[in-house]
Amino acid sequence: MITTVTADSGQLLIPAADAYIAFGSNPLDDMRFNKDYEIVNDILAKWDPIGVPDTDAKTEYTDYVHRLLIKRDNLNDLIEELETIITKDIGLEYNADNQEEKEHTIKYATAIFNELKNQKLISVNELIDKIEKDDTGTEIKRAAKRLIDAINDWPTNLTTIEDFISEMKNEFGGQVSKKELEKYSNLNEAWKMESTTSTIEMLDVFPGKSFDEIIKDISDYYKRLV
Repeated sequence: MITTVTADSGQLLIPAADAYIAFGSNPLDDMRFNKDYEIVNDILAKWDPIGVPDTDAKTEYTDYVHRLLIKRDNLNDLIEELETIITKDIGLEYNADNQEEKEHTIKYATAIFNELKNQKLISVNELIDKIEKDDTGTEIKRAAKRLIDAINDWPTNLTTIEDFISEMKNEFGGQVSKKELEKYSNLNEAWKMESTTSTIEMLDVFPGKSFDEIIKDISDYYKRLV
């Protein structure tokens, strides 16, 4: 089912352009399995204002990832947030009037902005609309219809495809594979069972691809479709 996520739900709401990515009661644990989290964390590791060894950089800046995800839709906000992290959180000297220092910050803020923009999936409503207009009988359409079925059947509040991905990865410990889904049995959660069945059918359309790859392919295909 698709409903509106509200702030009273107890979930952390993170803007994703025209929608929100909702994570569970412990958002930092849930976000470990989110591709956007990985993207921002990888860029922060390359930014590395402290200059820690490469082996430590991937874990040095994780506390700042969710703050940057909140600012993901505005490049200036991302630049300002990086500057805040440098000066107030880490406590380094930083001169915004110094062209070299400013350009360095802008470089990594822009990388975060562009990578997240490219990563963003098609909205649920746009996907439904484009599936209805797609008069082909392609495998990608068949997989897309199963994805929508899975989203509609999931028993919690979902407003985006990212919501669905997060829910599934939380439910299955980060591994959404046909093997794991086929082992799932919860008679007290009939709608989850229905959603799981639709997800298996989506995976069956492209058996050589992963859950994430199939959803990204669906999104990319229908974003291009006029």
